[in-house]
Amino acid sequence: MLGARAAIVWARTGLAIRVAIASGALLVLIGVLLIASLIHEDIAQVRRVLASDLQHELTLLTTTLVEPAVVGDYTRIRQTLTVRAKHTAVRRIAWTDNSMHVIEALGDERTPIAPAWFTRLANVPDVDGEQAILVGGEPYGKVSIRLTAAASIHAIWAAAVKRMVLVAGGIGICLSLTSWILFRGLLPFSLLALAAGRFGRGEHGGGREGSRISDC
Repeated sequence: MLGARAAIVWARTGLAIRVAIASGALLVLIGVLLIASLIHEDIAQVRRVLASDLQHELTLLTTTLVEPAVVGDYTRIRQTLTVRAKHTAVRRIAWTDNSMHVIEALGDERTPIAPAWFTRLANVPDVDGEQAILVGGEPYGKVSIRLTAAASIHAIWAAAVKRMVLVAGGIGICLSLTSWILFRGLLPFSLLALAAGRFGRGEHGGGREGSRISDC
């Protein structure tokens, strides 16, 4: 029933309005697909960068901590971990000595920008890695690190919102121009249809011309 009513309303809608609605729907679909494609590529890039950053951080830390790990300078180790934890992607970073003594530093908690559903949809889990500190084949503890893509996901969401605003503005401008062109272009046809309707109702004219037609 609802579909039949919608079909009737659509059939009674003017051609210009129908073309404008169809054009608007097409533009919205194209805009949504474009934004979705860009978001998908951004998320794929985040995954690649996260894996690269993990290896980079592990290599940097094992190189930096060799000397303090060998001499047992725990204060320097703690300071180094605290500095590296300032990296936006670091959630947790730790060093464990051969006696299983752990020194760790946590990354800063940031206020989320992206809604929870978007974070779940992005589905970029934290990545973990660890690497032993070896000197002459002898182990002097190990470094472990956990990186998170939370900051990157928030940046993707902020960029997506800006894109949606720009696309919505572009669609609005295109629809306005399309509607104006359509209504201007179809105006003669609308007047012709109106005149044909009046002719069909017997309204053949007015004034003297109408009287002459009546006398005949």
